[in-house]
Amino acid sequence: MRAEITTAEKQFSPHVLVVPVGSSISFPNHDPFNHNVFSLSEENPFDLGLYGRGETPAVAFERAGIVRVYCNVHSQMSALVVVRDNPWYAQPASDGSFTISAVPPGRYTIHAWHERSAAVSRPIVLPAGTLPKLELQLDARGYRFKPHLNKFGRPYPQQGRRY
Repeated sequence: MRAEITTAEKQFSPHVLVVPVGSSISFPNHDPFNHNVFSLSEENPFDLGLYGRGETPAVAFERAGIVRVYCNVHSQMSALVVVRDNPWYAQPASDGSFTISAVPPGRYTIHAWHERSAAVSRPIVLPAGTLPKLELQLDARGYRFKPHLNKFGRPYPQQGRRY
């Protein structure tokens, strides 16, 4: 699968992207200045280096997991790539609803995750025919923002930033 996370106005869009293992994601730069997109994730580390407007480097995501993506130039930029190793996943709509199609009958464990909450897992039995209604709730009340480190493992400089 090919997907895209754009950089524009010092933001990644979309902020969260769910893809299957083996997907290639491009990171086109639409800003009039350079970006350096990187991830230090254990599953899929990468560093695209400094690149300018109109350039579109890409990365293949070969291992399942949650990949935190940042820009080494702009500390406020972050995105998440959730790489799945099976075909049964969904990215919820803005109202929280989701559909996972073509799941065969059987016993499964459903996992729900949000960057500001602890993950929730629940066993589920899917009978043949009609699927049961499922409600999951994630609790983000304990979330505290923590700035990430740059690609060298150090805090971003606070002085001398031009943009």
